[in-house]
Parts: sequence; C-alpha cells; structure tokens
Amino acid sequence: AGTAWYLIDDTRAVKPLVYQNRRTPTFVALDNPDDPNVFSKKEFVYGVDKRCAVGFGLWQLAYASKQTLDAANLWAAKAAMATLKGDAGRLLGVRPSLLVVPPTLEEKARTLLNATDIGGTSNVLKGAFRLHVETRLG
Repeated sequence: AGTAWYLIDDTRAVKPLVYQNRRTPTFVALDNPDDPNVFSKKEFVYGVDKRCAVGFGLWQLAYASKQTLDAANLWAAKAAMATLKGDAGRLLGVRPSLLVVPPTLEEKARTLLNATDIGGTSNVLKGAFRLHVETRLG
C-alpha cells in the first residue's frame, strides 16, 4: 500500500533488467518547404527515429517492496535476496548493492545510508548500498 522502493544486485555481468539498443537514434526534421506539413499546415515537425527493447534479465537480482523504507525492512529485503537458492538448492550468492527510490523517499534513504547514528543508535546500514533516486518513479 506504500511507495515502492527497490533493492538491486548490479554487481554481475547479467543485470535484472536488460536494455537493447536496436537502432541508434536519428534526428528527423520535416522543415523543407516541400514537406506536406510545412506546405499545408505551415508547421515544422522535428523528431527522433529510434528502436530499442527492454526486458527482464535475472529476476532474482531485483527486489521490490512497498513496505515502509526503514532499517528493519531494508535488512529483510537484503536477507530475502541473499538466501535465494537455485534449482539444485545451492545459494545463488545474490549481493544487493543498489537502493532505488522515488524522490518522495530520498530523504529517508539518504538518512538510512549516510547517517552515522539514527535516534541515538549506531547506524550499521551506513554505506551498505549505493543510492539512486529515480525521478520517473512515483
């Protein structure tokens, strides 16, 4: 019910999400007086022609939560990822290293990852993960 945050292991060659650039971006301009838009509508049109694809890599390398972003839930997410096992029952060795949050959780995340102590208690999460604030999350 809360705001989503994500814990990611981005230390491996294969990532939890894969981006494939299928065609490099090409700038397209319809600004020639003979172009239909310019002739009939007196309008210049500019754009970019590009093709790409995004898909899932190893789902085990990403953890999403809508629990309150606090030390207990961050430890629980880390533990859940670290204890994942493969088909043969062997631990996968997942090492979460990146915390991704929307701007609304930035202050909480920075406090969890940078403060020396929180509420008079030593902060053992200090420096445990890198932080990425993603403005497109909300």
